[in-house]
Amino acid sequence: MPKIALDDFIKEMNDLESALKDTEPLMAHIVNTLALFTSQSFEKETSPFGEKWKPLSSVTLKKSKGLKKKLVDKGKLVNSIHTSHTTKSASIGTSVVYARIHQFGGKAGRNHKVIIPARPFIPISKEDKIPKALQEEIQELAMEHILGVFLK
Repeated sequence: MPKIALDDFIKEMNDLESALKDTEPLMAHIVNTLALFTSQSFEKETSPFGEKWKPLSSVTLKKSKGLKKKLVDKGKLVNSIHTSHTTKSASIGTSVVYARIHQFGGKAGRNHKVIIPARPFIPISKEDKIPKALQEEIQELAMEHILGVFLK
C-alpha cells in the first residue's frame, strides 16, 4: 500500500476544504444543467418530468395560424428564460407574467372561463420537487467537483 507523507495529506485536505468553500464553478455547472432541462422541454414539448404537453385547443390553433410549437408563438416566453448563480445558489426563471399559468396551469381569460392546461417547462413541480434525472445530474456534478480536487 503506498504511503503518503503527512505534509502531502494535509495539503490535500486543505485543497479539499478550499474546493468545498469555492462552489461557484459547481453552481455554474448546475445552472447550465437547469437551462438544458428547460430548453429540452420546449424542444420536445414535454415537461422536465417526461410528461407530454397537452395539445393546443382548437381556439388557440385558429387564432395562431401557422403555430408550429406549443408555447413558442413569437418566442417571448422561451427567450425570456434567464439563469443566475452565486457561490451558494443556482436559479432559473422568467419575468414573463403569463409563464406561471403555462407552468402550473389554471383558469385565465375574461371571468377566468378558459382553462389552460399545465405545460411545465422549468424543472420544478408545484410541490417544489425536481425531476429524478436532474437530481442525479446535480449529484454527479457535486461528486465531480469534490473529486476534481484529488485529480489535479
